[in-house]
Amino acid sequence: MPNMKRLLFNSVHFLTRQFGYDLAKRSSFSLGDPSSVAAIAQHLAELLPALSIEVVIDVGANMGQYYDFLRDRVGFTGRVISFEPIPELAQALKERSRADPKWAVHNIALGRQQGTLPLNMSHKTGWSSLLQKAGRDVNEVAASITIERVADVRIQTLQDVFDTIEPGLDPASTYLKLDSQGFDLEIMLGAQALLQRIPALQSELELVAVYEGAPDYLDVLRFLRSKGFAITGLFPIWADKSFRVGEIDAVFRNFFAAGSHSQ
Repeated sequence: MPNMKRLLFNSVHFLTRQFGYDLAKRSSFSLGDPSSVAAIAQHLAELLPALSIEVVIDVGANMGQYYDFLRDRVGFTGRVISFEPIPELAQALKERSRADPKWAVHNIALGRQQGTLPLNMSHKTGWSSLLQKAGRDVNEVAASITIERVADVRIQTLQDVFDTIEPGLDPASTYLKLDSQGFDLEIMLGAQALLQRIPALQSELELVAVYEGAPDYLDVLRFLRSKGFAITGLFPIWADKSFRVGEIDAVFRNFFAAGSHSQ
């Protein structure tokens, strides 16, 4: 039944797109520009099998778009472990995950260290962040974000995921997808030794400031380069009216990880 529902959704989605409509609100919670989604799907359909990826860690699951993307567009059939800090979204995902024994959902956020942090929840849930919105509206996307409420959420580390939350995971067969609205580097800094064993990851890089205190994308690139990661693909998510690319999904392969040099 879940496969039939996804097939129906995809069929309706295709038809509505022909008439200029999209069932996903691209500015708030979609995976990005449709051409970029198609390109990254093709990229991952080749990369994940080449690296023998068996598990995808989905940080920032929101409404389950990335899970659907993996199943429907990439053709990934392995385990998906999703993390979503907004309680009502996580609960909805947990209910959906009952239909797929290879999908686990956890209502927590990831960060550099254990604890609690205030989550700034937007009416556009995909823009909710542990960081505050930039003080000035530097672009129309930032201006469109309204924070409706703030609530403390539990923070665990990526190391905790492997040690206690999902024990038994093998980092060498895991793909890490990060979409934490400016917090990706904090998550990576919380598990640097573990990161060096992960063969590939995906991070959302912020080129135009939307969140206060978010790292410059060049700092993220330098950090990952120091850990042996090289870019295998760059996929724009959105651009503003002045044609500046605001965010991109970047896919990295770890060339320090065991076996990477031989392929």
